[in-house]
Amino acid sequence: MSVIISNMIGGIVMSQSNLEKQEAKLKALNQKIKDEKIRLNNG
Repeated sequence: MSVIISNMIGGIVMSQSNLEKQEAKLKALNQKIKDEKIRLNNG
């Protein structure tokens, strides 16, 4: 079990920069969705 956890942690550390890029994309996408919802509600 501890081996699996340590492998997960290693993978998380390695992919952290990729995750940060994905997070930026997701935040931008969420903002677009919010803007679109506001636009549709006001329209």
